[in-house]
Amino acid sequence: MNDDDFNEIVSTVVVESKKEYEKKSEDVVKDEKSSEVDDSEKVEDYIDENNELNCSGHQLTKLPENLPNSLQKLNCSCNQLTKLPENLPSSLQELYFSDNQLTKFPENLPNSLQDLYFSNNQLTKLPENLPSSLQELDCSNNQLTELPENLPSSLQILYCFGNQLTKLPENLPSSLLKLYCYGNQLTKLPENLPSSLQVLNCYNNHCPENGGYLELIGKYRGVFIY
Repeated sequence: MNDDDFNEIVSTVVVESKKEYEKKSEDVVKDEKSSEVDDSEKVEDYIDENNELNCSGHQLTKLPENLPNSLQKLNCSCNQLTKLPENLPSSLQELYFSDNQLTKFPENLPNSLQDLYFSNNQLTKLPENLPSSLQELDCSNNQLTELPENLPSSLQILYCFGNQLTKLPENLPSSLLKLYCYGNQLTKLPENLPSSLQVLNCYNNHCPENGGYLELIGKYRGVFIY
């Protein structure tokens, strides 16, 4: 296989991967009942029987400070929000905050969080202490230049593509299954990637210290690399 053939295969896979990712993001919005949150009314009125609150796509500029303690899933994507409430419910497991204008996170996110999606914001930094139960983290398409050195040990899927990252943490979680870090400014990858890793998308970086894609494929034969 020559370099042109290889590059064509990589480009095709990246396009298909992006379509799959965008479809998943759209499904999150479509699968939930749409309702607008108004500070003048009781937030509880908008929470469904599954303790989920969907206020996506309503041009909101703020959220109520005191969200109900029973809340488990919050989708406030596609608004004009610049910040999150300082004290999110301790029961919260899933938070979708993509396509807003967030510039920073509260320092204390609930430890109950398992899925955290906030792509397409204006973040330059993540909290050092992310929730210990976190399994999926999407910080793609922000302005991040680095990730916390100690990512949660429970993390399985990490989307960090489309930022300004020049390096990744040396000790990625041993639980990590999928890593999407394409479209950054990476000059190298960690010396030893987790043995649990199944998918690595590092396309559109420049990693001369790793020897290029063919060398990576040779080193990590059990990993789907593109």
